[in-house]
Amino acid sequence: MKWREPLELKWDYGINDYKADSAKFAYIPDKPGIYIFARRHGAKHSPIYVGYSATLRSRITQQLNNHRLMIAVQHAGNGKRLILTAQPITKPGQNAGKIAKAMEAFLIRKLHAEGCDLLNDKGTKRIVKTVKWSGSTAARDIVPLYVKLS
Repeated sequence: MKWREPLELKWDYGINDYKADSAKFAYIPDKPGIYIFARRHGAKHSPIYVGYSATLRSRITQQLNNHRLMIAVQHAGNGKRLILTAQPITKPGQNAGKIAKAMEAFLIRKLHAEGCDLLNDKGTKRIVKTVKWSGSTAARDIVPLYVKLS
């Protein structure tokens, strides 16, 4: 996979949604690839949503027009919002679309295993569960009475 430079998104208060720099956006090819909506806070990058498309630029355009998704991206913590894109580097006879789709599945599994909270599985709402502990008072010195799981 060949990653391109990140494309920064800007919040447009006039339309209450994100916009991408149209000149930079034009360089995203309309070929198979994967994309990641992410946030950058300081030097750290965190994924928000991972996607695949046979026509990358068209799909990202659709996602930028998905108001519910963009609001969820906005509420995904502090930091600048970015779109990261990558295209498969193929050898003769390889199908770029199949490679990109497999890479999307791999990235989602990998990021889940690392504890990343992606919007992919939950739609546009983050699910938070609270666990209440009871029993041994000795354990309360180590484990808080209530724990939020997301």
